[in-house]
Amino acid sequence: MKANFLQNIIEHKKQDLEIIKAQKSLNQLIYEVNNLNNITEKNNAEFLKALSDENNINIIAEIKRFSPSKGALRPDLNPIELAQTYKEAGAKAISVLTERHFFKGHNQDLEQVKQKVKIPILRKDFIIDKYQIWESKLIGANAILLIAAILSLSELIEFSAIAKDLNLDILFEVHDRDELIKCLKAKPQILGINNRNLKTFEVDLNISHSLIQEFKSSDIQVWVSESGINDCEDIINLHKSGFKAFLIGESLLKSQDPASKLINLQKSKN
Repeated sequence: MKANFLQNIIEHKKQDLEIIKAQKSLNQLIYEVNNLNNITEKNNAEFLKALSDENNINIIAEIKRFSPSKGALRPDLNPIELAQTYKEAGAKAISVLTERHFFKGHNQDLEQVKQKVKIPILRKDFIIDKYQIWESKLIGANAILLIAAILSLSELIEFSAIAKDLNLDILFEVHDRDELIKCLKAKPQILGINNRNLKTFEVDLNISHSLIQEFKSSDIQVWVSESGINDCEDIINLHKSGFKAFLIGESLLKSQDPASKLINLQKSKN
C-alpha cells in the first residue's frame, strides 16, 4: 500500500465535492435539511447512548463493500439485509461507509439502511468540508466521523459545532498521540482510536492499548477501538484497557455467518 493513500483519497474527495456543489449548492442543501419532516426532533445523543452501556460489549458493526488493502469483502453485500442481520444479532449501532472511489460505498447505502433499521447509524467517510455534514443529516445519519489526520484543530472545532447544531453525534478518530492531543481541544465525548494507519494500512492493536492508558483520565465518555479486531480475545484485552465500544468491519464482513460471529463477540468477558 502506497504511503500517500490518504492523500489520494482526499484529492478524490475534493474533486467529488466540486461536482456535487455544482449540482446542489450549500444553500440548497441547507434548505432541504431545514425542511426535513423530522428536523425538529432531537437526536438526543442516540449514538452516544448506544455505546455507553457499561455492562455490555457495545459493537458498531460496519457495512463496507471494499477495502483498498483487501479488495472485495462481501461481493453479495445487500446493505439492508446485512443491517437487519446486525441489528437482530445485537449490534448497538451500524457504520455505513459511503466513500465511493476506494471503498465502493454510496450515500444510498445509508439512506436505505436508515429506512429499514432503527438503531443509530454512523456515516463513515472522509469529511473535509462542512457541506458533507449537512449532507450527512439529509441522508439520515445519527453520527459522523471526524478524522484528526485530515483536519486542523480549527476545522475539528467548527465541524463539531455544526454537527451539534444538527443534533449529530461525533466520533473523533485518531491514530497517534499528537492527533489525540489535538482532538482533546475540541472536547470530544466519543473518541475512536484507529488501529489501522490510514497512510500505510498497517494494523496494530497496541495503538489502542497505549493511547488509552496515557489519556484515560481525560473527559472522554466513550472510548472506541477501531480496526483489526478479530476475536473475543482482542475484545477482552481492549475492554480491560478501558474501551466501551468496538467498531468492527472486516472480520464480520468476511465471516460466512456474520450474525453468529457478532453474537459470539458480544459474549466476551473480562
